[in-house]
Amino acid sequence: MNQTNQQGDVIFVREAIPADAKVRQSNVVREGEGHHAHVLVGDEVELFEKDGTIYARVGHGGATIEHQRVGGGPGEHRTQTIAPGEYRTPGVVEWNPWEQEARRVQD
Repeated sequence: MNQTNQQGDVIFVREAIPADAKVRQSNVVREGEGHHAHVLVGDEVELFEKDGTIYARVGHGGATIEHQRVGGGPGEHRTQTIAPGEYRTPGVVEWNPWEQEARRVQD
């Protein structure tokens, strides 16, 4: 996996956006447990979705991924810079060896 950035339960992996992905009207990459969201911020940012997977296109000026609390204010993860490019944003999966199962992380 060509991982470039991770913020909590969001990973940005360089990958081309599928031609049939639909444009999203929001810059929220992932919502957390009702009190925060991972938001992609920049002048040249577009989000797309296909089959439940979110893709991002970041223009020449780059972008930041911000962890924002619902109602305003910063979340618990630091803001990170995202370089120009196209990305797939899969969720983070962790393995529980005692229960012998994988589960998606939600922070």
